Amino acid sequence: MGVRFLSAIQSGRWREKGEVHLSEPEIARLRGLLAPDVCWETEFLQHKDTPFWCNSMLGNKFDVSAYGDVLACAYLPAGFGNIRKEPLETIARRMWGSDMFREGSEHFDCPMNDPAFIDRHDHLIDGDKVRDGGVRPPPVP
Repeated sequence: MGVRFLSAIQSGRWREKGEVHLSEPEIARLRGLLAPDVCWETEFLQHKDTPFWCNSMLGNKFDVSAYGDVLACAYLPAGFGNIRKEPLETIARRMWGSDMFREGSEHFDCPMNDPAFIDRHDHLIDGDKVRDGGVRPPPVP
């Protein structure tokens, strides 16, 4: 049995709350407290100084919502297409060829906690936008 540590991610209702995410020095301090082989985010660390990498930004994974929207990650609400409207292969190629993905995983923590990343890709990051024309349930109050 193990523990997976996931830092606060500025996504969903936390997106507008700048105080939620940890700074680069805070992340470094927290990682410094971890024992060897602790699962940080989605990867096992052999050492506290192992650099962070985002599996989504490296093209190792993506998510598909219950509505068929293909997202870079559950925490990164950037839709690249819908499997009900076009083949997954077409959507994945578009996603992995986008500027967002060409940037790669050059972040100290989740890209959603990087204001510069959000500024550069804000036109894609819109969790409230209906991309597939479907009916979505109203947001939870």
